[in-house]
Amino acid sequence: APEEFDNIIVSLYASGDGLIAHYDRDDRADRGIDRAYWFGEQILGVVLVPDVAGRLQYQQHGDKQGKPAPDAPVLFAMPEEAGTCFCMQGAVRHWPYYHSVSRVAERRVSVTLRTTHFKDPVCTGSDVQPHAGDESNQHRPD
Repeated sequence: APEEFDNIIVSLYASGDGLIAHYDRDDRADRGIDRAYWFGEQILGVVLVPDVAGRLQYQQHGDKQGKPAPDAPVLFAMPEEAGTCFCMQGAVRHWPYYHSVSRVAERRVSVTLRTTHFKDPVCTGSDVQPHAGDESNQHRPD
């Protein structure tokens, strides 16, 4: 079934900014971090304002606890122009592949869409409290 995107990120990069190399996890349990949420398998993005230097890139690194060195070889750097769209899914999102945005020379603007999944809360019905301004139950089906 197609993803239903409910999370949007608008990234405004200025000169010298970038996105640190990382890989995506399902629920982050592989590093001993228990989270109440995780992101779906598909990540969609569009580059609105490209930069001559800053671009989405992929590296490989054998240590789950570390990060690729800044001078580690780049497996792929996505050519970018205004309107470039991308979909990340499958093996390329997960270890041993790391993705990042290289340092921007002037300015880069991108939009990322993803799906948020929430674990069921461990509580009784009387313990469930909506967030301020939200009258709905906080449970979200997968």
